[in-house]
Amino acid sequence: MGLQLNDLNFYERLIIVEHTSVYYSKGKGLGNKYSIDIPNTKAGIRKIPMTEKV
Repeated sequence: MGLQLNDLNFYERLIIVEHTSVYYSKGKGLGNKYSIDIPNTKAGIRKIPMTEKV
């Protein structure tokens, strides 16, 4: 859910994961919010190769 168009590198065929979508609950009846944030660990930042089919 945190992927954006600029995370896709079609020239090098990579999906670059540098952030994540975070869900915040404001409490019962107060609504909810989504935000983009950095991953909690360095393992959350990665480059994933795209296959030819992608």
